Amino acid sequence: MTDSVFTEIQDLLDTDPRAATNRARALLKEDPDDHQTRHLLGLAYLATGRPEEALAAFEHVLSHGHNSVETRINLSVAMVAVGRTREARQLLTELRSVSPENPSVLDNLTLTHIENGDLSSALWSADERIDLDDTDPEGYFLRGNTHLLAGRSKEASEDFKRATQLDAKDPRYQFNLGFALYQRGKVSDAGRSLRRFYTNDPDAAAQHVYENANSLFGKARSYIAGKSSSLDGHSYGTRL
Repeated sequence: MTDSVFTEIQDLLDTDPRAATNRARALLKEDPDDHQTRHLLGLAYLATGRPEEALAAFEHVLSHGHNSVETRINLSVAMVAVGRTREARQLLTELRSVSPENPSVLDNLTLTHIENGDLSSALWSADERIDLDDTDPEGYFLRGNTHLLAGRSKEASEDFKRATQLDAKDPRYQFNLGFALYQRGKVSDAGRSLRRFYTNDPDAAAQHVYENANSLFGKARSYIAGKSSSLDGHSYGTRL
């Protein structure tokens, strides 16, 4: 796969994941052994709500010797999506020792602990995520969600507040801060946070509400490793 085609499919993953799926499948008909294309197909399947097919795509890549940390992270995302959370936790725990400074590993490990109902381990891995980079708001967001699930609204609101200080534009942080403040009985402060949530970026706010309509708060979805120009384990990014 050429760099230009790789970039094209990456862009489609953000704008039109169904088109990304079709593009990747067409390329695989020409070259079934192209592991990069199959990895991108797995990402496209995740983005279009087809985790079983994503799981098969990532397992195929790994079975053919392309054992990158990035592919294994995304395999864990697919595992969680199909309910194989214990296997995902085991895989991510192993990856933490292989790639201890990869934030995507700790992001997904925290979420997987939450899925397994192990909030003490989730808190531990969220703390580790913050220690890795205390200027990244995602660590505080993850820890705040863990506190919120454990009924610790004060600690949750402090973490969400820190996340908003680091990134005032992300609607998830403002929304969850408002919810945590409301849980503490700080209704006026909650109202101010939620007003900022709607006024900073109305479109993003509306999308966030839509995506989390069945949740009391904006629970983070799994962090998909894949926003990089290569799949050889040197560069990683995350997407929600």
